[in-house]
Amino acid sequence: MTDLMSQVVATDRGTVRGSDAGPVFSFRGIPYAASPVCELRLAAPQSHPGWSEVREAVSAGPAAPQGPSRLERIMGHRKPYWNEDDSLTLNVWTPRSALEDKSPRPVLVWFHGGGFTSGSGGWDWYDGARLAETGNMVVVTANYRLGPLGYLHLPQIGADNLGVRDQGAVLRWIQDNIASFGGDPEAVTVGGQSAGAYSALYLALDPATSSMVDRLLLQSGPWGLPPQDPEQAAEAAEEYLKLLGMEGSADPGAALRSLPVEQLLSVYAELGARLTRPDNAALPCTRCWAAPVSPLPGSRPSRTGAFRARTS
Repeated sequence: MTDLMSQVVATDRGTVRGSDAGPVFSFRGIPYAASPVCELRLAAPQSHPGWSEVREAVSAGPAAPQGPSRLERIMGHRKPYWNEDDSLTLNVWTPRSALEDKSPRPVLVWFHGGGFTSGSGGWDWYDGARLAETGNMVVVTANYRLGPLGYLHLPQIGADNLGVRDQGAVLRWIQDNIASFGGDPEAVTVGGQSAGAYSALYLALDPATSSMVDRLLLQSGPWGLPPQDPEQAAEAAEEYLKLLGMEGSADPGAALRSLPVEQLLSVYAELGARLTRPDNAALPCTRCWAAPVSPLPGSRPSRTGAFRARTS
């Protein structure tokens, strides 16, 4: 159900009301997965429970928890508004004409950069209104988990490339919902800048998500950054637990979920300072490219008919 007069659109989890900016409608802060808090911290993204009333989608949700950007010298200082709760949200800009004539427009989903440790799809840098209008397309930006919450390699507790799994959940949300916003789920270009470009290429190559990617648009990708060896990632994760005072913990998952997120971020920064070398700028505890992107429980199969996991 789409009501142009009141800027209301129905999604599979509830109805949202956006903003009317003349030629473009914007819908900001739409949850695409459940808040990654409490037992869902350091767990794969789960389906959002939904909402019964019309949800106001007029402002972007909080960024994922993060420390100071490693790229401040290049991109300038910015103090982000972040919160674990309600951080897995996305933003949609759609031409008014796409909803009026009901002719599906191509979709561009853009993942922000920030060295896998900072950034937000809700920042004004990534506002998609002008692009949606001039390109006659639907534009989507999204947040995903960062730093230790997104790329800590502890598969024994379910923590393995969670940031990119969040991005896979974004693509599945698009498959299920973007038609209601005037977009064509069969014509999805996935792009990003820096870390977002690296992620977009990963999503296009992983069999679990590749069928949802029709084209790529990659900007300033860190192509010289090699995937971290699983053994190195495991060693970095163990060093992280040691710095947190959890060495040898019988239940590291429960311990990590009990700590303030600020402590997780500050110790992660300490770990990065210890491990980063001039010849290796890779982030500690990460395994980009190595893990499959798992589907959300209860989500539908991809267009190929089934979700497939990588065997690497």
